[in-house]
Amino acid sequence: MADEGLPGSALGALFVQEHTTAAEFLTPFATAFRYPGDALDPDPDDVAKAIALAETVLNFVLTRMPETVRKRSLDGFASS
Repeated sequence: MADEGLPGSALGALFVQEHTTAAEFLTPFATAFRYPGDALDPDPDDVAKAIALAETVLNFVLTRMPETVRKRSLDGFASS
């Protein structure tokens, strides 16, 4: 993605355009599968895809944060 020099609003629009499908795919993982009960377990292939998409979105956001925030965020994930 070539976003060098894009103003914030254009970058935000690019993010929405490129990640809407990811958000639509990830939403059930935050809602339907969140609590045990009536919902079926997600397919293992869908889980792998969800993890990859979530990492892509996370990386997109982190690359736009100050270095101190990126380091602190990544350190927090490593210790979890």
